[in-house]
Amino acid sequence: MTAVDAEDWVEDLKSSKARIEELDAQIKEAKWQHDLKILKYEKEHLQTEIADVLDTKQGVISVRIKRTREALAKGEHAS
Repeated sequence: MTAVDAEDWVEDLKSSKARIEELDAQIKEAKWQHDLKILKYEKEHLQTEIADVLDTKQGVISVRIKRTREALAKGEHAS
């Protein structure tokens, strides 16, 4: 191996190392973006579940109010 070959080889290694570092950075960014998408999905899912529960509770409250009013109305008519 000549000095020129060795220098080329060293430059190739440095270039390869730099490319690997670039790819590592891209992988980290991709993982971060993927994790962010997952977290956003989980947040939306939880918000939907909370809204469903609140809607259900509101429905139950509305039914109870209606039944209470009906019971009071029947009680008033019985008097």
